[in-house]
Amino acid sequence: MTQTKYIKKRIAILTPTYYDWSGIDKVAKRQAEKLSKDDDVKVFALEGNIKNGSYDIIYFGSFKSDFMKRIYRLFYPLFRRNRHDHYALFDREIVISHNYPMDVIASRAKKAFGCKYIVWCHGGI
Repeated sequence: MTQTKYIKKRIAILTPTYYDWSGIDKVAKRQAEKLSKDDDVKVFALEGNIKNGSYDIIYFGSFKSDFMKRIYRLFYPLFRRNRHDHYALFDREIVISHNYPMDVIASRAKKAFGCKYIVWCHGGI
């Protein structure tokens, strides 16, 4: 019998925040921990407090004021400085997005680089 060698996939997990107390972020963290056992995983977020595990975490940055954070997330695609955030995903084969505004980055990466784009829905209508 011949064994086929497993080729690691390059996966990006996108979530707006990456805090240890947030439910959506716990799902993204669990997903990153599980996938990083076999694949190359990077987590991208605007802000958070979770430290590195067996995968890389990249924070894009956000405002300090709660009001400005809401405005920033609501109008994320319109901010000029965010137009090229999707270039951070150029080497990823699979992009998993966990919420808006990260869906915008993921869809731009799919269009620019042809990666597989998965939306992870956390409820709602």
